[in-house]
Amino acid sequence: MCSADTDDAREERAVDEIAARRLIPIEDLVDALAWTRWRVGSEAAGELWCDVAMLTVRIQSLTPLERKYLNDEMVRRQP
Repeated sequence: MCSADTDDAREERAVDEIAARRLIPIEDLVDALAWTRWRVGSEAAGELWCDVAMLTVRIQSLTPLERKYLNDEMVRRQP
């Protein structure tokens, strides 16, 4: 892979992360995952009006603080 391809892939990933962050606020992500019993898939994506790829990017790019919030909410919302 040449340097230009690597730069393009890196830039595309950055754009995907920005889009995912803007389209899926953390509170909505937590609500959708709680609704689907913490399963990442087409049902959670549908709740968020996005596709599974965008949902996956959002989850993969969670900040440490967002990850802690998500984990705390998972514990708090357990039946």
